[in-house]
Amino acid sequence: MKSLNPLELAKTPKEIQPANEHYLQRLRLIFNSHPTGNDFATFVEGVLLWDESMADTAARYLKAHPQSRIVVLAGMVHVIYGDGIPERVNLRLGGDQSAVMINGNDFGNYPGIADYQLETEGGIELPKAGKLGVSIVDSSGGVRIRNFFARHIHCIAVFLFDRST
Repeated sequence: MKSLNPLELAKTPKEIQPANEHYLQRLRLIFNSHPTGNDFATFVEGVLLWDESMADTAARYLKAHPQSRIVVLAGMVHVIYGDGIPERVNLRLGGDQSAVMINGNDFGNYPGIADYQLETEGGIELPKAGKLGVSIVDSSGGVRIRNFFARHIHCIAVFLFDRST
């Protein structure tokens, strides 16, 4: 947050909740797998800012449109076990407003990882999830991609917030 200018800071959510212990443990594993990380606290701050910003945007929309639904596409780390974005939307809206869906048969051994899993039957495997895997840096008023890391890419997950019922 220290690198944000006053205009950028004004656009961030007013309050950023700390990560729960389980989420923090998963973030530590992810941080340790990145080749260019050297400050875990800054990494967590960035992830939480992303989570809070996505949650704030979704919650504001749903408050303004109470009969609506919204689908959010996000990296799996931001939604599994209901942590990250879903947890923060639920705090803003009250109650359990989200359903998390992830892609793949690989997560059946992890109870509670998501509300729904997209799986195939008969040994047919789903294609591997798309991968982002980029290293970014601030660059004169914007963000610049510094590097691509094909093996450090996040899975895509989907979750739905339903205020229509």
